[in-house]
Amino acid sequence: MVTDPGGKPLSDALVSVYQTDARGFYTSREEQTGRMDEPNSRLFAYLRTDHQCRFRFRTIRPGGIP
Repeated sequence: MVTDPGGKPLSDALVSVYQTDARGFYTSREEQTGRMDEPNSRLFAYLRTDHQCRFRFRTIRPGGIP
């Protein structure tokens, strides 16, 4: 359940998720720069909470961060 800072449930809230690739990187540039670059992640999604203020995200286990 997604809530505001006061604990009130939020329906229709935007949730941003991202993860590493199988090698543990968020972007191809990260391997060269050594810095996380989540705004340019290749594996990401935007989700909206439902009328019960919940969302579901299912994925495979990502690679470990080097």
